[in-house]
Amino acid sequence: MFWVTITSSHYAVFGFLLVKLANVTEGRVPKTKRVQSVIRTVEILRAIGNAGDDLTLSDLAERTGLPRSTVHRIVQTLQSVHFVAKGAGVGGIRLGPEFDRLARNSRHALTPTMRPFLENLARETSEGASLTVLEGLNVRFLDQAIVGQGLRAVTLVGTTFPAHCTANGKILLAALPRAVLRRTLPKKLESRTHHTIEDPERLMEELDHITAEGVAYDREEHEVGISAIAALVVDDANNYAAISAAMPTDRLEGREAYLKDIICKIAHDASLALGWRGSKGNSKGPTPKTITG
Repeated sequence: MFWVTITSSHYAVFGFLLVKLANVTEGRVPKTKRVQSVIRTVEILRAIGNAGDDLTLSDLAERTGLPRSTVHRIVQTLQSVHFVAKGAGVGGIRLGPEFDRLARNSRHALTPTMRPFLENLARETSEGASLTVLEGLNVRFLDQAIVGQGLRAVTLVGTTFPAHCTANGKILLAALPRAVLRRTLPKKLESRTHHTIEDPERLMEELDHITAEGVAYDREEHEVGISAIAALVVDDANNYAAISAAMPTDRLEGREAYLKDIICKIAHDASLALGWRGSKGNSKGPTPKTITG
């Protein structure tokens, strides 16, 4: 089974794709029909990315409400430019390599914008601060800021960890549709410590709590002696990533409210810098509810 979740960097590709497809049809098709074609294309890509499995043309027609002939025509075009590819099953379709390549490129643009906010988070908490994105059921570290001296929880940029046992991973998972997660999670999650959540249903309960709380914690779930807190950053198109602060467990315990105020304020300011318009009555930054509605 092949699974690709539409995450922060994937959504960023839609804007590029809209421009590219509009340019391809420029002069050949009336403007209103060009826009309609692009919207349908994006609907198909979203359906594939959010499916949790390969989809057939019939599946896509049912999920998008488009005629099968229209889906077939658009999918053929997307295959020709490698935005979608054949899946493992007969007639299955998945996101293609060109889509992922552009998604990776978009992440590089995120890092310099986020750098000052990571440094601020490290300075305000006196801990190591990280920027991460979701890749399937893992999180990838894009950048890290270390301020000052002393014991710090450090992770190499480019490293991936299982999402279910990290604070940044759980805040990112909480922003995904629960139906997608249920179809994708294994029956038993990998255990890293005796604190790791191994039961998918327990993880779902934890994600619901994170959605209500607005931040996620890792309490020695990935590594004994290390804990962390994480929050979402969101742009104007609901693309999202996570910022987190990791520390020895004794520096988290008793400081949760203090750390939450800091990371939520910085996530709020970073999101505004990324173009997020905020939500009415919410001055503490985006939460998984911002994504899932």
